[in-house]
Amino acid sequence: MKNQKPLLLLLLCISLSFSGCRKDNTLHQVFFFTNLSGEKGQLDLYVNDTYQGKLPYINASAMELHDSLLSKTLSIGLKSGAYTIKARNSVDELKVNCRISFSTNKTSTSGSMGGNELSGRNKQLVVNLFY
Repeated sequence: MKNQKPLLLLLLCISLSFSGCRKDNTLHQVFFFTNLSGEKGQLDLYVNDTYQGKLPYINASAMELHDSLLSKTLSIGLKSGAYTIKARNSVDELKVNCRISFSTNKTSTSGSMGGNELSGRNKQLVVNLFY
C-alpha cells in the first residue's frame, strides 16, 4: 500500500492539471469583406480551402465597419481556432494567403501574400482582405 500512495498522488495531480485544460469551442461570427473596388476587388473567399463565396466590396477599414454595414459582409460562423484564409481573383490567381487564429480572449494573424486587417469584439471578428 505504501508503494501505491506516490503513484496515486501522481495520477491525482495529472488528472487535476488536465481538468483545467478545456478547448475553447466558442462560436464566433466572422465578417469578411474587401475594400478593393472594381476588377481588383472581385475576390473569391476560401476558408481552409473550402469555397465560401464572393467577398463584398465595402469602402471602409475593419476598424471603421459599424453594425449597419455588417449585414453587407460575407458572414461565417467559425469556432475558436486557426484557419487558413485565401482569396482568389476571377482568373483563379491567389491574391491573399494568410492564417488567422482567434479565441475568446486572443486574435492573431500571419500571412505570406496580400494583406489582412482584423477587428474583434463580442465574439465577432471583422476581416478585411486586400492586396
